[in-house]
Amino acid sequence: MYDVVGFSAAPQPGLYNRTAPLLNFELSWHPVTDATGYQVYRWNPDAKAYEKLAATTGTSYEDTGAAKGTTHFYRVTAGYADGGESAPGADWVAMAP
Repeated sequence: MYDVVGFSAAPQPGLYNRTAPLLNFELSWHPVTDATGYQVYRWNPDAKAYEKLAATTGTSYEDTGAAKGTTHFYRVTAGYADGGESAPGADWVAMAP
């Protein structure tokens, strides 16, 4: 298990669980009313921006690309049928030893 270094509950979509065996980070979040899907983003320090990792209709995502000895920052947004996207929930910080 890796340590979560920062976490705060926030609305839409609000991450609530994190497990990280073998440099994989499993992100889970609460469902958002009327959402048709979710976008998962991870901070890219080279680009100095969050980049989309995946789009999913479920409320979890496993990041299998966590590099050893690095800190990873994640955020999730909800997508809607009209093409809109929510503001991100709380940022999530995870450290891979």
